[in-house]
Amino acid sequence: MNGRSEGNFEENMHILSSCTKAQAQIHLFIKALPSITLQQLIQKIDLRHLRDDFMVEGEK
Repeated sequence: MNGRSEGNFEENMHILSSCTKAQAQIHLFIKALPSITLQQLIQKIDLRHLRDDFMVEGEK
């Protein structure tokens, strides 16, 4: 693996470990597809898990 690939992997793992699932998914879409439009991004994101990210601990 070259240094660039390793750096990207470490950066992606840091993003994933410091974000909610929805935030991480958005970050990775933006990194992978820099020319994507906002509408395309919204269509591609799976929003089903968002409810879990915003629920109060007692409601789960």
